[in-house]
Amino acid sequence: MNTTAPPPWKDPKKLGLGLFAAFLFQLLILSGLCAKGLVPRFMSTRIKVRVTELKESNWRKSNHLRLDFEFSKPPKDNALLSENARLFFKEVETSKQNNSEDFNISKPIFISLKFLKNEDVWVPFNFSLEKPKDGKFIVGKAFRHQKQILFGIEDFYFREGNEELYKQAVDGKKLVAEIFLAPNGQCQIKTLVIQK
Repeated sequence: MNTTAPPPWKDPKKLGLGLFAAFLFQLLILSGLCAKGLVPRFMSTRIKVRVTELKESNWRKSNHLRLDFEFSKPPKDNALLSENARLFFKEVETSKQNNSEDFNISKPIFISLKFLKNEDVWVPFNFSLEKPKDGKFIVGKAFRHQKQILFGIEDFYFREGNEELYKQAVDGKKLVAEIFLAPNGQCQIKTLVIQK
């Protein structure tokens, strides 16, 4: 008598093994995503950068602010721009004036940082489209359609009642953001601190 093996979806052993393998695969993917989010915190140093402006959220949430930093906009002083960054931001102005089609093009921009010991903050001293060979730097994206550089740390959720304190601290140049800065320039915001 010729008996054929049941298809895999009808064999309880194979079905159980398949479900277990799918569970392990999902666990592996989730672990990878968690690790990717935590790597900047474990492999990074904590630094403080000055917040220059607070903006109201477009999302109409009362405890959400948009932050601007000293390096969120191209510097007015061209001495801080490398040659390639100067050309890129010149193209930004040209494409705005000509209503160019390549308006949404973005480029990674590397901002070298130096430590001001007397103020306990890190400040920008060079903007470049090329990765620095040494020293601390932060990497963001410069977009042609706006004269702003984005880093992924601009959104901040705070406890209710702190908004006025933060606004006063920004006006007095006392508000700093503590961020995790990874060796590759990626960053995550930790908290806002009002300096004394």
